Amino acid sequence: MKLDNIRLLVSNFDDCLHFYETVMGFSLTWGERGGNYASFDVGEGSVLALFKKRINC
Repeated sequence: MKLDNIRLLVSNFDDCLHFYETVMGFSLTWGERGGNYASFDVGEGSVLALFKKRINC
């Protein structure tokens, strides 16, 4: 078994995007600050994806 895709639902999207790109050094393959979705190449064909959590009223 190989885990190759991790998806995270995050409340503070921009801070998480900065953390995974800058601190962890993952290569951003899609997305931008202020967006709702981003994905990173984390090596060996694996992907980390961030989804902005929507708050329901």
